[in-house]
Amino acid sequence: IDHLLRDHLLLMAPYVKGRAADFGCGDFRLSWPFRDRVEDLVGIDNWLASNYHRHVPQGAKFYYGSIDQAPFKSGASDCVMCTEVLEHVEAPSKVIGECSRVLIDGGHLLLSIPFNFLIHGAPNDYRRLTIYGLKQLLDEGEFDLKAYIPMGSAFFCILNTIVTHWGFKTYGRVGRKFNNLRVFLFNALSLLVYRWQKKPDVLTDTDRVFNDRTNPLGYILIAEKRASGSVQADRPKEPLACPNCHSELNFKEAGIVCSGCDESFKFYENIP
Repeated sequence: IDHLLRDHLLLMAPYVKGRAADFGCGDFRLSWPFRDRVEDLVGIDNWLASNYHRHVPQGAKFYYGSIDQAPFKSGASDCVMCTEVLEHVEAPSKVIGECSRVLIDGGHLLLSIPFNFLIHGAPNDYRRLTIYGLKQLLDEGEFDLKAYIPMGSAFFCILNTIVTHWGFKTYGRVGRKFNNLRVFLFNALSLLVYRWQKKPDVLTDTDRVFNDRTNPLGYILIAEKRASGSVQADRPKEPLACPNCHSELNFKEAGIVCSGCDESFKFYENIP
């Protein structure tokens, strides 16, 4: 599934450029393959205890914060990536709204979300959305869907169900070794089938002809932020801002203080 996801994401590479922000970046494993296409790569995640900030690739920047209240200035990014995250947030419309705020007019959102996939990260796994549910969510967030890919056929859905069923079972010492062998063989089979498959189509039409009765593992899509109609300011050189009011931050030895609302923020090993 990692191979499927990364290869399908890279099909959207022409839309990824300029300054990119990765919402829910983790260890940057899904955004790092785009590093040669972007000027800057900044990531945000709210799970500092995971030690993600200790594994930031050279050339990227990690900030600790919430993706539904991002510490970035409005219009600070040309591209936002939000991959395999939306199913875990309590208010997806709020996250999509933050993606829109942070983007310049005409900027692009690269989004991926599982569909036919096991519950993971429990209890923080809240939803599965069809392409039509995603389109509705994007439309409400002032985005236009530009392109999408249904990821993985029914074959991969069946195989993934079998492998994950066995992969999380315990059968005792001998049973575990036999089970590990089965999981390995099925993973090898799925990789071979994937390598034999033709390159997937990037779709622009959401007609039922393409989607009715389909059962993908997930969706990958590109959405474009609609023009606001007002004159847009130049993209700020420094993207970081107060997550509450989006004003400038003053960095001091004692911590970080907002110039607008006077809110103070602590350092965690030099990471705001």
